[in-house]
Amino acid sequence: MSEDSRSKAEKILSDIGDRIARYIGRPIQSYIAKRVSDGILDWLFSLVTPEDVVYAVENGETITQMLARCLLSSLPSDTGELLTPENIFSFLRERRPDLASLILSLPGGIDWFEKSIEDVRNSIRHNTGRQQA
Repeated sequence: MSEDSRSKAEKILSDIGDRIARYIGRPIQSYIAKRVSDGILDWLFSLVTPEDVVYAVENGETITQMLARCLLSSLPSDTGELLTPENIFSFLRERRPDLASLILSLPGGIDWFEKSIEDVRNSIRHNTGRQQA
């Protein structure tokens, strides 16, 4: 087989492979995305009781607020003790240095971060019923 023929054959096979990948790839990507989404929703809603739904409806909570409340109430009561600005920032420096750097560089970024962590800690205190240091 000449070099030109080989090149044409490789191009045709490559083109066929691309078409097959596009045809099969979309359904596989959709399937994976659906499975991941279903897994996340299954986990989140496993934290919700019928009483939680009644409370949310009667108190005008959105689904997002209800899920956040249920998630926070499912945490061990000492979780807030571990969620310090220092611990979380150390985690960000290690796992998401881009976000850590951004928080440091934005005017007011550190204050925002510290207030946000305190808000999370307060939410955990409120939802677990135990005061943390």
